[in-house]
Amino acid sequence: MSKALLVSFFLMALLFSCTPIRQVIYFQQGNDSVAVKKNTDTANNVFELRIYPSAILAINVFTVNSEAIAYFTPIGPIPADPRSGYERGFVVDPDGFVDVPMIGSVKLAGLTLKEAKDTLTRRLKNYIQEPVIAVKLLSFKFTVLGEVNKPGQYFVSQEKITFPEALGVAGDLTAYGRRTNIKLIRNVGKNPMVYTIDLTTRQVLSPEFAYVYPEDVIYVEPVKRKNFLTEAPAISIVTSITTTAIVLLSFILSKKY
Repeated sequence: MSKALLVSFFLMALLFSCTPIRQVIYFQQGNDSVAVKKNTDTANNVFELRIYPSAILAINVFTVNSEAIAYFTPIGPIPADPRSGYERGFVVDPDGFVDVPMIGSVKLAGLTLKEAKDTLTRRLKNYIQEPVIAVKLLSFKFTVLGEVNKPGQYFVSQEKITFPEALGVAGDLTAYGRRTNIKLIRNVGKNPMVYTIDLTTRQVLSPEFAYVYPEDVIYVEPVKRKNFLTEAPAISIVTSITTTAIVLLSFILSKKY
Protein backbone atom coordinates (compact mmCIF):
# COMPACT_ATOMS: atom_id res chain seq x y z
CA MET A 1 0.00 0.00 0.00
CA SER A 2 2.81 2.41 0.89
CA LYS A 3 4.56 1.68 -2.42
CA ALA A 4 1.38 2.43 -4.33
CA LEU A 5 1.01 5.76 -2.55
CA LEU A 6 4.62 6.67 -3.25
CA VAL A 7 4.16 5.91 -6.94
CA SER A 8 1.00 8.03 -7.00
CA PHE A 9 2.69 10.98 -5.31
CA PHE A 10 5.61 10.72 -7.74
CA LEU A 11 3.34 10.74 -10.79
CA MET A 12 1.31 13.65 -9.46
CA ALA A 13 4.49 15.62 -8.79
CA LEU A 14 5.53 15.12 -12.40
CA LEU A 15 2.09 16.07 -13.59
CA PHE A 16 1.96 19.41 -11.83
CA SER A 17 5.65 20.36 -11.95
CA CYS A 18 6.01 24.08 -12.69
CA THR A 19 8.26 25.96 -15.08
CA PRO A 20 10.68 28.33 -13.31
CA ILE A 21 9.46 31.92 -13.61
CA ARG A 22 12.79 33.02 -15.11
CA GLN A 23 12.02 30.89 -18.19
CA VAL A 24 8.76 32.77 -18.82
CA ILE A 25 9.52 36.47 -18.23
CA TYR A 26 10.60 38.40 -21.35
CA PHE A 27 13.52 40.85 -21.71
CA GLN A 28 15.30 40.09 -18.43
CA GLN A 29 18.60 41.70 -17.49
CA GLY A 30 21.68 39.65 -18.32
CA ASN A 31 22.89 37.56 -21.24
CA ASP A 32 22.31 40.54 -23.49
CA SER A 33 25.31 39.79 -25.66
CA VAL A 34 24.28 36.33 -26.81
CA ALA A 35 26.67 35.07 -29.47
CA VAL A 36 24.97 35.21 -32.86
CA LYS A 37 26.17 35.05 -36.42
CA LYS A 38 25.86 38.59 -37.73
CA ASN A 39 25.15 39.63 -41.27
CA THR A 40 26.42 42.96 -42.58
CA ASP A 41 22.94 43.83 -43.85
CA THR A 42 21.36 43.42 -40.40
CA ALA A 43 24.00 45.05 -38.24
CA ASN A 44 22.92 48.66 -38.80
CA ASN A 45 22.11 50.70 -35.74
CA VAL A 46 19.09 52.24 -37.47
CA PHE A 47 16.59 50.04 -39.29
CA GLU A 48 16.12 50.95 -42.94
CA LEU A 49 13.83 48.93 -45.12
CA ARG A 50 15.64 48.03 -48.34
CA ILE A 51 14.17 46.81 -51.59
CA TYR A 52 14.86 43.15 -52.32
CA PRO A 53 14.43 40.86 -55.37
CA SER A 54 10.80 39.69 -55.80
CA ALA A 55 9.52 42.77 -53.94
CA ILE A 56 6.44 44.47 -55.39
CA LEU A 57 6.55 48.26 -55.53
CA ALA A 58 3.89 50.92 -56.00
CA ILE A 59 5.39 53.74 -58.07
CA ASN A 60 3.27 56.87 -58.51
CA VAL A 61 4.44 59.86 -60.53
CA PHE A 62 2.94 63.33 -60.32
CA THR A 63 3.77 66.29 -62.57
CA VAL A 64 2.30 69.50 -63.94
CA ASN A 65 1.29 67.59 -67.08
CA SER A 66 -0.57 64.59 -65.68
CA GLU A 67 -2.10 63.66 -69.06
CA ALA A 68 1.34 62.75 -70.37
CA ILE A 69 1.88 60.07 -67.75
CA ALA A 70 -1.61 58.66 -67.22
CA TYR A 71 -0.15 55.10 -67.14
CA PHE A 72 1.66 56.07 -63.91
CA THR A 73 -1.12 57.91 -62.10
CA PRO A 74 -4.81 57.78 -63.18
CA ILE A 75 -6.48 61.14 -63.75
CA GLY A 76 -9.59 61.98 -61.77
CA PRO A 77 -11.27 59.87 -59.06
CA ILE A 78 -9.46 56.59 -58.45
CA PRO A 79 -11.88 53.61 -58.36
CA ALA A 80 -11.37 50.64 -56.06
CA ASP A 81 -8.78 48.29 -57.52
CA PRO A 82 -9.63 44.59 -56.98
CA ARG A 83 -6.33 43.42 -58.41
CA SER A 84 -3.61 41.92 -56.22
CA GLY A 85 -0.42 43.80 -55.44
CA TYR A 86 1.41 41.56 -57.92
CA GLU A 87 -0.95 42.63 -60.72
CA ARG A 88 -0.96 46.38 -60.06
CA GLY A 89 2.61 46.87 -58.83
CA PHE A 90 6.13 46.81 -60.27
CA VAL A 91 7.93 43.53 -59.55
CA VAL A 92 11.66 43.56 -58.78
CA ASP A 93 13.27 40.79 -60.86
CA PRO A 94 15.83 38.27 -59.46
CA ASP A 95 18.70 40.55 -60.53
CA GLY A 96 17.20 43.53 -58.68
CA PHE A 97 15.89 45.48 -61.68
CA VAL A 98 12.47 47.05 -62.29
CA ASP A 99 11.05 47.90 -65.71
CA VAL A 100 9.65 51.42 -65.50
CA PRO A 101 7.73 53.13 -68.34
CA MET A 102 9.70 55.80 -70.26
CA ILE A 103 13.04 55.11 -68.57
CA GLY A 104 13.33 51.34 -68.96
CA SER A 105 15.15 48.97 -66.59
CA VAL A 106 16.37 50.48 -63.31
CA LYS A 107 18.22 48.63 -60.53
CA LEU A 108 16.46 49.29 -57.23
CA ALA A 109 17.32 46.23 -55.12
CA GLY A 110 19.43 47.13 -52.10
CA LEU A 111 18.17 50.72 -52.02
CA THR A 112 15.98 52.26 -49.36
CA LEU A 113 12.62 53.59 -50.51
CA LYS A 114 13.98 57.14 -50.36
CA GLU A 115 17.03 56.18 -52.43
CA ALA A 116 14.76 54.50 -54.98
CA LYS A 117 12.61 57.63 -55.16
CA ASP A 118 15.67 59.82 -55.74
CA THR A 119 16.99 57.45 -58.42
CA LEU A 120 13.70 57.43 -60.33
CA THR A 121 13.36 61.21 -59.99
CA ARG A 122 16.77 61.78 -61.59
CA ARG A 123 15.95 59.45 -64.47
CA LEU A 124 12.45 60.84 -65.11
CA LYS A 125 13.65 64.46 -65.15
CA ASN A 126 15.00 63.74 -68.61
CA TYR A 127 11.47 63.07 -69.87
CA ILE A 128 8.92 65.00 -67.80
CA GLN A 129 8.78 68.33 -66.05
CA GLU A 130 9.26 68.53 -62.29
CA PRO A 131 8.31 64.94 -61.42
CA VAL A 132 7.21 64.13 -57.88
CA ILE A 133 7.52 60.40 -57.16
CA ALA A 134 6.14 58.20 -54.39
CA VAL A 135 7.55 54.69 -53.90
CA LYS A 136 5.98 52.21 -51.51
CA LEU A 137 6.40 48.50 -50.84
CA LEU A 138 3.25 46.44 -51.49
CA SER A 139 4.59 43.04 -50.45
CA PHE A 140 5.89 43.40 -46.87
CA LYS A 141 4.88 40.14 -45.23
CA PHE A 142 6.23 37.80 -42.55
CA THR A 143 5.24 34.37 -41.23
CA VAL A 144 4.91 33.09 -37.65
CA LEU A 145 4.74 29.32 -37.07
CA GLY A 146 4.71 26.93 -34.13
CA GLU A 147 3.57 27.57 -30.58
CA VAL A 148 1.78 30.90 -30.97
CA ASN A 149 -1.93 31.54 -30.54
CA LYS A 150 -2.50 32.70 -34.13
CA PRO A 151 0.10 31.20 -36.50
CA GLY A 152 0.01 32.35 -40.10
CA GLN A 153 1.26 34.80 -42.69
CA TYR A 154 0.83 38.51 -41.96
CA PHE A 155 1.00 41.59 -44.17
CA VAL A 156 2.33 44.90 -42.84
CA SER A 157 0.85 48.19 -44.04
CA GLN A 158 3.69 50.32 -42.62
CA GLU A 159 7.37 50.17 -43.51
CA LYS A 160 8.56 48.49 -40.33
CA ILE A 161 7.39 46.35 -37.41
CA THR A 162 9.38 45.29 -34.34
CA PHE A 163 9.98 41.66 -33.39
CA PRO A 164 7.86 41.90 -30.21
CA GLU A 165 5.07 43.54 -32.24
CA ALA A 166 5.19 40.68 -34.75
CA LEU A 167 4.72 38.15 -31.94
CA GLY A 168 1.88 40.30 -30.60
CA VAL A 169 0.14 40.21 -33.99
CA ALA A 170 0.36 36.40 -33.82
CA GLY A 171 -1.29 36.40 -30.40
CA ASP A 172 1.92 35.87 -28.37
CA LEU A 173 3.38 32.48 -27.44
CA THR A 174 1.21 29.71 -26.02
CA ALA A 175 1.94 28.15 -22.63
CA TYR A 176 3.86 25.46 -24.51
CA GLY A 177 6.10 27.86 -26.47
CA ARG A 178 9.82 27.60 -25.80
CA ARG A 179 10.85 31.18 -25.16
CA THR A 180 14.59 30.53 -25.00
CA ASN A 181 15.03 29.00 -28.48
CA ILE A 182 12.99 30.83 -31.12
CA LYS A 183 14.17 30.34 -34.69
CA LEU A 184 14.33 33.31 -37.07
CA ILE A 185 14.81 32.49 -40.77
CA ARG A 186 15.87 35.62 -42.64
CA ASN A 187 16.31 35.93 -46.41
CA VAL A 188 19.03 38.55 -46.70
CA GLY A 189 21.09 38.10 -49.84
CA LYS A 190 21.07 34.80 -51.74
CA ASN A 191 21.32 32.44 -48.77
CA PRO A 192 18.76 32.30 -45.92
CA MET A 193 20.23 32.85 -42.46
CA VAL A 194 18.93 31.04 -39.37
CA TYR A 195 19.24 32.77 -35.99
CA THR A 196 18.31 31.63 -32.49
CA ILE A 197 16.60 34.18 -30.26
CA ASP A 198 16.12 34.01 -26.48
CA LEU A 199 13.11 36.09 -25.46
CA THR A 200 14.00 35.88 -21.79
CA THR A 201 17.02 38.14 -22.46
CA ARG A 202 17.27 41.53 -24.16
CA GLN A 203 18.78 40.00 -27.27
CA VAL A 204 15.64 40.78 -29.26
CA LEU A 205 16.15 44.49 -28.53
CA SER A 206 19.55 44.51 -30.26
CA PRO A 207 19.89 46.13 -33.72
CA GLU A 208 20.16 42.73 -35.43
CA PHE A 209 16.71 41.55 -34.29
CA ALA A 210 14.78 44.62 -33.15
CA TYR A 211 12.82 44.73 -36.43
CA VAL A 212 11.24 42.11 -38.65
CA TYR A 213 12.39 42.09 -42.27
CA PRO A 214 10.20 41.30 -45.30
CA GLU A 215 9.82 37.53 -45.83
CA ASP A 216 11.09 36.71 -42.30
CA VAL A 217 9.87 33.40 -40.86
CA ILE A 218 9.57 33.08 -37.06
CA TYR A 219 9.25 29.57 -35.62
CA VAL A 220 8.46 28.94 -31.94
CA GLU A 221 9.46 25.47 -30.76
CA PRO A 222 7.29 23.54 -28.28
CA VAL A 223 8.68 22.77 -24.83
CA LYS A 224 9.79 19.18 -24.29
CA ARG A 225 7.07 18.45 -21.76
CA LYS A 226 4.22 19.40 -24.15
CA ASN A 227 3.34 15.81 -25.06
CA PHE A 228 3.22 14.87 -21.40
CA LEU A 229 1.10 17.89 -20.50
CA THR A 230 -1.39 17.34 -23.32
CA GLU A 231 -1.82 13.73 -22.22
CA ALA A 232 -1.96 14.66 -18.53
CA PRO A 233 -5.75 14.32 -18.07
CA ALA A 234 -5.74 10.75 -19.38
CA ILE A 235 -2.66 9.89 -17.31
CA SER A 236 -4.30 11.36 -14.22
CA ILE A 237 -7.42 9.22 -14.67
CA VAL A 238 -5.42 6.03 -15.23
CA THR A 239 -3.21 6.81 -12.22
CA SER A 240 -6.24 7.39 -9.99
CA ILE A 241 -7.91 4.16 -11.08
CA THR A 242 -4.70 2.16 -10.65
CA THR A 243 -4.00 3.63 -7.21
CA THR A 244 -7.58 2.96 -6.02
CA ALA A 245 -7.39 -0.63 -7.27
CA ILE A 246 -4.07 -1.23 -5.50
CA VAL A 247 -5.35 0.27 -2.25
CA LEU A 248 -8.52 -1.86 -2.37
CA LEU A 249 -6.55 -4.99 -3.20
CA SER A 250 -4.13 -4.34 -0.36
CA PHE A 251 -7.04 -3.81 2.04
CA ILE A 252 -8.75 -7.09 0.96
CA LEU A 253 -5.54 -9.08 1.25
CA SER A 254 -4.82 -7.64 4.70
CA LYS A 255 -8.27 -8.78 5.90
CA LYS A 256 -7.71 -12.29 4.57
CA TYR A 257 -4.43 -12.79 6.33
